Amino acid sequence: MSDQPASREPNDDDRFALYAHAHADLWWAKTQQWNAANWALLVIAGIVGAARSLIPSAEVVPTRTWPFVALVAVMGVAAGWYLSALHQNIVHSRKVYRAIEKETGVGKLRTLIPKAAGEETDRERGSGFLYVMSAAIGLAAGLATQLLGMPIGVSIGVGGGVAVIDTVMIARAT
Repeated sequence: MSDQPASREPNDDDRFALYAHAHADLWWAKTQQWNAANWALLVIAGIVGAARSLIPSAEVVPTRTWPFVALVAVMGVAAGWYLSALHQNIVHSRKVYRAIEKETGVGKLRTLIPKAAGEETDRERGSGFLYVMSAAIGLAAGLATQLLGMPIGVSIGVGGGVAVIDTVMIARAT
């Protein structure tokens, strides 16, 4: 007896199951993007709250808060990385969709209904929201840095840097 499963040609039930799986993956990733952005903002706020609780107000100065600023920056960049990875997952699910559509009657069925978007936009569709999310995360990082007693130039640099790095990662994912 072999440990290998019996091999057979895929049938339409297999294809439709894979199609449904790709659809579920797409929606899971889109939901996770919003969750990731929300959690990134909450974690950044939590870092500021923790720092302001641990460090007396009179001592909220760059020499005391820089580790918290570093955590804020790392959190912002990590969120952008995760958002871009999720977008890559969405693009892959759309490729699976398109491949299965060509092998089943779904492709023909799609021609009968109006399309809001076609295959040519599969890579970048939805990325506008991601750019808004990266800007919000960058803004939060800059504000957090300011609340942690850093000079305005450092705050702008951290917030702008996080937003630019996140935007570049997202753009590379499209």
